[in-house]
Amino acid sequence: MPDFDAIYGPTPQLEFPPTRHYGRKTVAQLKTEIQDKDDTTYTNKVVNDMTYNDVVFAIRVTPDPE
Repeated sequence: MPDFDAIYGPTPQLEFPPTRHYGRKTVAQLKTEIQDKDDTTYTNKVVNDMTYNDVVFAIRVTPDPE
């Protein structure tokens, strides 16, 4: 049996098709990342009250610790 079918396309199929979450971090990873950058401003309560977009924006604008 060949790895690909010429009827559907001449290239082999991907093992795992990309989804909209492919390569993106989980919410838990994002929360950990923002708290690693600034744990005094972003406490557990503050981070839990933030939306996904809030956390992503905060990561973008918060400078890395020196």
